[in-house]
Amino acid sequence: MPISLEVIFVLTMVGTSGMALIRADNCASSETCLATNRMTFPWRSARLPSFIVPEHYHLNIHVDFATQTFKGQVKILIAVTKCSRFIVLHSKNLNICEAFLEAIHTQKNISLQVLQAPKNEQVAFTSNTSLEAGRKYDLTIGYTAPLSTSFSGFYKVFYTTKSGAQRMLAATHFEPTSARKAFPCFDEPHMKALFSVTVVHSQQNYAISNMPMRTSLLRADGLVEDHFLHSLKMSSYLVAFVVSDFASRSAMSTRGIKVSVFAPSEQISQTEHALHIGVKILEFFEEYFQIPYPISKLDLVAIPNFESGAMENWGLITFRETSLLYDPETSTGLNKIWVTLVTAHEIAHQWFGNLVTMAWWNDIWLNEGFASYMEFVATNHLRPEWSVVSKALKQLSLSVIVNAQPVFRSGIQSYLREHSYGNAQQDQLWQALSKVILFFTFNGQSVLLAHRGARALPHCNEPTTEKTKTRGFTAYVNHITVLQYGIPRPPDYTA
Repeated sequence: MPISLEVIFVLTMVGTSGMALIRADNCASSETCLATNRMTFPWRSARLPSFIVPEHYHLNIHVDFATQTFKGQVKILIAVTKCSRFIVLHSKNLNICEAFLEAIHTQKNISLQVLQAPKNEQVAFTSNTSLEAGRKYDLTIGYTAPLSTSFSGFYKVFYTTKSGAQRMLAATHFEPTSARKAFPCFDEPHMKALFSVTVVHSQQNYAISNMPMRTSLLRADGLVEDHFLHSLKMSSYLVAFVVSDFASRSAMSTRGIKVSVFAPSEQISQTEHALHIGVKILEFFEEYFQIPYPISKLDLVAIPNFESGAMENWGLITFRETSLLYDPETSTGLNKIWVTLVTAHEIAHQWFGNLVTMAWWNDIWLNEGFASYMEFVATNHLRPEWSVVSKALKQLSLSVIVNAQPVFRSGIQSYLREHSYGNAQQDQLWQALSKVILFFTFNGQSVLLAHRGARALPHCNEPTTEKTKTRGFTAYVNHITVLQYGIPRPPDYTA
């Protein structure tokens, strides 16, 4: 997700995020947490317990456009690390119809009682039988819900064609805490798991998800059942699926990744620029990070009336139309730059945020700071004549950015390799950068990176240089703080 353009960005990666932090306060000690049936809820913290670990979700979603509702069933393979008589996970605005638990080691069903605590958006499944530490269980939950109207969770969108016909689509937006609106889940970024998604829909529509489609079946009732390959290990907020009647255009990268752009059929001619630069940006980041993009496809989808600029779901990025579509006859040059920057930002997230995810939302800048920086690096590489770097850092010499690249690039490659498919905190970033830079020669001098994560730098528009001696080295660390990128939004952009 692109953060506000008016941010502080530091080349040595002291950054901030435009996203509000997610609080994780416990219930007050004098407060009793009650379920909706007035029974005592077994868990009092807004954070989930750590002794129940999700490993694999099998999610089946049946969307009904006629009733504008959906019903789902999710089977979650969980690992238990401490004996417990309850399982707590997230659920919001879902009508839970059934729930049962199967012990993998005995293949016996365990009866459950369902308790809901809307204040913390949690649901608990309690049992008279204790779940054993070191064992695994399948938790199956059936539920129903209306499609959301708020562009969060699993939501519906209406749009009108040029002929005046009304169309509907259904799509997801889960960041930061809305996956729980589409299916019961362990909706915290560090609780990564595999996801196997199945979407049932009418023959008039087409479904896409994070992963390529494995099989598509025409059922006896006339509905289509699309099964997708199981995902990479990822956070719940990155799960995505879209059901629409959109058209698409595709192209292949040099490594055989299929990049597709989806849009309403009347606007498919406006996808050429996004498709072209999408392939080029993907190839650039693979080379820059020296880590291959790990999915065999990447979908870019234009969502009518989308509230956000875009959302970086792994393998299925959703965009506001003005952030993805470009009409050579009516769009401006600024529109073209904007589409390129936003596309680069979201594709950068496929590494920063998706492959390596912050452990908790207070480190969201690890996602957004890197993506905000890399969008300019990629765009400047593809279209240097646009001079987006000099516009973004108008107070600085371009040579400052260029000269810092070898150090920065080596450090982030190390960071990404070490934490792939996992989570990281800012201290782990500093450790990765320091390991590389301690052994890096810059302009004939040995340079040591100071750990700057503990405090913010002064707000200034000029670079500051700090001279320090450590372990016999003289380190000159350039701190670059930029108060405003200086890239104006297109005139038709509205926040």
